[in-house]
Amino acid sequence: MIQKIRVAGATEVLQHGSSWYEADIYLREKFIDNQCDAADRKNIYVPPFEHEYIRAGAAGIVSEIANQLLPRENTTDGDFPADAIVCSVGGGGLFNGIVRGLDEFFQFPKPPNVIRNGPKDVYVITTETFGAHSLAYSLEHGSLQTLPAITSQATSLGALRVATKTFENAVSPPAGIQVRSVLGTDMEAADGVVLLSDEHRLQVELACGISVFVAGTLNTYNIVPDLTPDSRVVVVVCGGSNINAEMIAEYRQKLSTGWN
Repeated sequence: MIQKIRVAGATEVLQHGSSWYEADIYLREKFIDNQCDAADRKNIYVPPFEHEYIRAGAAGIVSEIANQLLPRENTTDGDFPADAIVCSVGGGGLFNGIVRGLDEFFQFPKPPNVIRNGPKDVYVITTETFGAHSLAYSLEHGSLQTLPAITSQATSLGALRVATKTFENAVSPPAGIQVRSVLGTDMEAADGVVLLSDEHRLQVELACGISVFVAGTLNTYNIVPDLTPDSRVVVVVCGGSNINAEMIAEYRQKLSTGWN
């Protein structure tokens, strides 16, 4: 990743702390908060998940899904064309965008002559790995909590604390949306990475691999009720920067020996 950042034009790459949280604090204290207000040029802080623009951008995924999936027969007017959306959660920018997009979809005004009996709920499945499970950790405690440390290899999920909006949407999502939090292991995430590579020739990080793995277990563990062979489950495939063929080969080898 450092090499990719330099190729993109960075003159210097600084590493600080054992998690994104510590690096973020260092960044803001050293380069953002101490700037002179009268300076002609100032550094700009670009948050990775805790911002309205992040949520608005990710919300566009929902309209793309709605436009690309054909409507199904015998559905209530206003039904979303998918039954569930599976997405990974680090700080929650992607998740919050999906919730926002679905809420906008359900609120979109219908023609006056169309009677809407109420749409079928859409399930949003949030996935994390143990050791990077800041959302599940907060849900377990019933309040916004901070993980003591990131111990998962899925470091792209490595926010010690999710955004406030993330916790709010998980606990009390808008009407028409059901949220389910699912945890998996690094080994299961690696299984998802290898599966996606073999079946679709796509290279993704562990942070995405856990969503791929969980999607295959929805029916087994009754995460989404009433799933049938005709149900539509959308998996948001994200996070393909910090991965290469050699890493996937290593995952494959470790999986073959029990992930030791």
